[in-house]
Amino acid sequence: MTELLGVRHPIVLAPMGGSAGGAPAAAVSQAGGLGLLGGAYWDRAWLERELPIVSESTDQPWGVGFLAWAIDAGAVQHALEFNPAAVMLSFGDPRPFVDQIRRTDAALIVQVADLDEARLAVDVGADAIVAQGTDSTISTSSRPTARM
Repeated sequence: MTELLGVRHPIVLAPMGGSAGGAPAAAVSQAGGLGLLGGAYWDRAWLERELPIVSESTDQPWGVGFLAWAIDAGAVQHALEFNPAAVMLSFGDPRPFVDQIRRTDAALIVQVADLDEARLAVDVGADAIVAQGTDSTISTSSRPTARM
């Protein structure tokens, strides 16, 4: 992870929508981890405020995360204009956004909740996979991660 993303520490700020804003994401990145801005549902006004904060507050790698089922290509394109080092897609099909992300230098991180989603993440060429199960704080799976 440190080599892939160019960070000093294998620590990632979860891109919790509305909570993981530009200042916390920049702080994590400045400290050597990967700060992920919580793009969630594509609240345009929130992202227009927070993307400049993170991009202007750190010279270290940072990223943005979205709920794949709740966004469109415009959300991803808007975020990519700020040159994130990574885009994380959670809870949905990443395929509609893969080509768009691949046209940039951003790493593709895909969060999965079951084995089928993990296989899909591998098939689309995810650079990193985050496995989530019922042991998480926000569960989308009926199975614990250990069963993956």
